[in-house]
Amino acid sequence: MKKIFGPDGVLAGHLTGYEPRPGQQQMAAAVAAALEGPEEISFTEPDQAACLVVEAETGLGKTLAYLVPAVLSGRKVVVSTNTRNLQDQILKHEIPFIRKYIEPQLRALCVKGRQNYLCLYRWHQYRAAGQPALVADQAADRLDGWLKKTTFADR
Repeated sequence: MKKIFGPDGVLAGHLTGYEPRPGQQQMAAAVAAALEGPEEISFTEPDQAACLVVEAETGLGKTLAYLVPAVLSGRKVVVSTNTRNLQDQILKHEIPFIRKYIEPQLRALCVKGRQNYLCLYRWHQYRAAGQPALVADQAADRLDGWLKKTTFADR
């Protein structure tokens, strides 16, 4: 982990303003250690499972402290976030950074609940029906314009 999180590591060399933080290095090492356990855990042997709970202050660099060791473990990992902002930060910043400087083969997928998507089928039905507007025409037109640009129709 020092090759990545240390004073002369990957992060220091490629993240503007990066300062090595002992807490971040400790967290990354703890995550790496937790991921070293058996890949397959049966329900009959729960004592073989590794569990790690980390609490750390804002600004420590928790996201990279868990993502980097997770990626380096070579395992499939699920990251569940509390906010869409953090989800977007991970997908738009951390994943591309890790892919560029640490693991070029990294694959990532974003899964959101269906309440985060516009149902294209229903929207097109609504627009084609010619019924009284549920939303102002200008808003509907803006939404149509957005749909032409968006890839996933998510918020």
